[in-house]
Amino acid sequence: MWSCWNGGIAPSISRQCVIRRRWCRATFSTVRLSRHSGTLADVGTGAGLPGIVLAILRPELRITLIDSNGKKTRFCRQAIAELGLENVAVTQARVEDYRPKERFVTVVSRAYASLADFVESTRHLLGQGGTFLAMKGAYPHEEMNALPAGVRVATVHP
Repeated sequence: MWSCWNGGIAPSISRQCVIRRRWCRATFSTVRLSRHSGTLADVGTGAGLPGIVLAILRPELRITLIDSNGKKTRFCRQAIAELGLENVAVTQARVEDYRPKERFVTVVSRAYASLADFVESTRHLLGQGGTFLAMKGAYPHEEMNALPAGVRVATVHP
């Protein structure tokens, strides 16, 4: 399906290996960290990672995938339909403009923005006592020092 959405050209073997490795890392990191129940927003979801994977592995979660890019949200809708997932919704919107009816228990991002920008642009989505999960490639020393007042880092997982 991925190749169909990228001009019909299948990626090379090495590209497939990189994609699989990143997908596995993103998936298992999020599953390990996402012990919460209830609702989850996947901000800047792109191709639906980690939201779609979490929807498969954690069917009790109600997940909203948010991305401003129409091609990406159409891909996510198609993937959700083909997988028969009923616990996932897709919203095409800039996260700063999105106003859900209810706030989320968890807001997750993977390669969305700096930690400070992530928190500032999604704070209105998070319910009281909720949790931000930010997936970063390298340990974000400088980004952690730039977090807004009142934001506490509970844990860091390598």
